[in-house]
Amino acid sequence: MEELIVNLHMHTFYSDGHLSHEQIAQAALRARLDIVIVTDHNVWVNGFEGYYKNKDKQVLLLIGEEIHNQARDPQKNHLLVFGAGRELAVLASDPQLLLDGVRQAGGLSFLAHPDDPAAPVFGETDISWVDWGVQGFTGLELWNAMSGV
Repeated sequence: MEELIVNLHMHTFYSDGHLSHEQIAQAALRARLDIVIVTDHNVWVNGFEGYYKNKDKQVLLLIGEEIHNQARDPQKNHLLVFGAGRELAVLASDPQLLLDGVRQAGGLSFLAHPDDPAAPVFGETDISWVDWGVQGFTGLELWNAMSGV
């Protein structure tokens, strides 16, 4: 059995991150990660997948997406989508429809930060998952540095 160190929830400047895909890959190399999956909010950014190398180290950068209904106030139900191979944010208004679309596209879906209380110090509202009647998700995110869970 081989252990791989993976960060599966990163954002670039295409959504609310501050770095490019290349810069994230370089930071991942310095941190000795094996894989990074970029999951920008409601935008599937194609074209950056692959191995990034630096001397004797390499990191695999994959592209996913973090999808949520941007019209909903307050924001809830963020879903990490991997392997769908296409944009699915158009389905975000209905979490079950979105999950069904991910499955039909051959992707995997993980409920992102399912318990994410407000962080007033950072100006963040509670963005927990709330539609627990859905079925068919692959799993859920157990730890997120921004939400502390």
